[in-house]
Amino acid sequence: MVLAGLLTGFLVGLTGVGGGALLTPVLVLLGVPVPAAVGSDLLTNSLTKAVGLWQYGRRGDVAWSWAWAIALPGIPGALAGSWLVGHLGRAPGADLLLHRLLGAALVLSAATNLARLLLPRRPDSGRGEAVGGRQELARAPRRLLAPLGAFIGLMVGLTSVGAGSLVAPLLLATGRLAPREVVGTDIAAAVVISAAAALAHGLAGTVHLGLAACLLAGSLPGVWLGGRLGGRLPARPLRALLSGTVLAVGLAWLR
Repeated sequence: MVLAGLLTGFLVGLTGVGGGALLTPVLVLLGVPVPAAVGSDLLTNSLTKAVGLWQYGRRGDVAWSWAWAIALPGIPGALAGSWLVGHLGRAPGADLLLHRLLGAALVLSAATNLARLLLPRRPDSGRGEAVGGRQELARAPRRLLAPLGAFIGLMVGLTSVGAGSLVAPLLLATGRLAPREVVGTDIAAAVVISAAAALAHGLAGTVHLGLAACLLAGSLPGVWLGGRLGGRLPARPLRALLSGTVLAVGLAWLR
């Protein structure tokens, strides 16, 4: 489990591919039940990303108006998804249903990551227009942020997948943030949503603290190492390869 956390943390730090999309399938393939894999991954992911949030926030690369506009409606969605997992775990046939929900989340996550790779890359010319962001936030289709944030929260609570992989394409599609602000704001919203879902899973008894501690022992140094090497290795082809692999796993589980 420590090695699984180290590997996924390194890949997250190197490529930015969402931790839930990598770690939860690994845990399930290693024999961890889906509810425990989701809950333990959420706790691990929220604490790991909090380290990244501190780094981006210290540099001022978080557009908090955007982060809260997505995270606040995501919190009730995350709580609802976590509650559903706790109750589905007691129903007949729940294991197959949770596997298929996880497969659908993996397909959606991988597809959005691949679409993000195909979008034209904007130069990071400085601070975006939305930091402190009321003017830019008002120009965007704000009415879409609440339902999309709630949907992302529901996906995170059900499967632990989506907090990191669905927020960034949403920001790219609706805002004018600089690339590094997209990453920082994505992490900020993901930390809030994942923490709410992790708390709900903990109250439902689907968080394995020993498992989460082992994963953290690997993921924290893995994220640090991946972040240090991120500028020296070709992360874009590796991100495409990982997203393709996640897509294949999700399609296999849906079948």
